[in-house]
Amino acid sequence: MGNIKVLIVDGHEKVRQELTAALGRKQGLEIVGAAATGQEALRQVMSLRPDLVLLDVKMDDGNGVETCRRIAAMIPMARVVVLTSYFDETERNKVLSAGACAYLLKEIGAKQLIHALRALGADRMAAGEGKDDGM
Repeated sequence: MGNIKVLIVDGHEKVRQELTAALGRKQGLEIVGAAATGQEALRQVMSLRPDLVLLDVKMDDGNGVETCRRIAAMIPMARVVVLTSYFDETERNKVLSAGACAYLLKEIGAKQLIHALRALGADRMAAGEGKDDGM
């Protein structure tokens, strides 16, 4: 099994840079792209076909829940992991209904985040081996 391909989507450049630096050095994870907006994320999802999309639902260009829904529809085998600054039960329920597989707070420790991403990515890769994503 190869590296787990991760796309980072967050409206804050510093957060994207920090996540890229922290996750990109870890064995088994490969940061394939980073996006600041939902529209940019949708374009990158189609071209990069990541295994995991790390998504902050609070973006300047609109509705992160809809971005999550569209990513899940475009590449059903990709796992969308919401990484947000604060807990909102209504938002959590909406993104989970929209296709996210996890809702994590940004205060999560790096070690726990890496463990979660590896577990979710391995699950995705095992489920999708030899399968076409319907595209």
